[in-house]
Amino acid sequence: MNKQEVTTFCNKLIPDIENHVRTWNLKGCSEFYLGKTILDFSPRRRSSRGGLYTVKSVKVPGINLAVLPYTNKPEGIYRWYEYKSFDSNSLIGGFYADNQELNISALICHEISHAIQFWIYWYNNTERPKPHGQEFKDYYKTLRNKYVNKKLPNQIEYKAQYEAEIAKFTLLKT
Repeated sequence: MNKQEVTTFCNKLIPDIENHVRTWNLKGCSEFYLGKTILDFSPRRRSSRGGLYTVKSVKVPGINLAVLPYTNKPEGIYRWYEYKSFDSNSLIGGFYADNQELNISALICHEISHAIQFWIYWYNNTERPKPHGQEFKDYYKTLRNKYVNKKLPNQIEYKAQYEAEIAKFTLLKT
């Protein structure tokens, strides 16, 4: 995907996810909207962030996505790595795919889940949540199931193909 394709894809998916979150039966979700969304194509940018931002002296949920890596089309099957503590989780962990849109969708779902958790905490004046704690995982699982997991190819087959390619590459290096 080129820069314009990534931008178009994000600008379509993000509002769809926002609308979906507003249907949740959680206090504050009906008012959820991303008051700040940044698609950062800087080569220096390595990580993304979702949380609360201050815009014109008002706290709003927002995301800042490091999207330059998604402009490089992976060749063949790739492995999407998730946060270490839950990378092996079948619902919110890493996965195998060959479609770059799945990477971007997972990134967006991950960062919006952070924005949700910190919005709910701020909106309801509750205890600050752990960034990758249970609340985050629950929100992320809901978004991943709707926007990513249903579109994933057969993970057993793709893992086997991926590992065969890695083994072939390793043999070539020796």
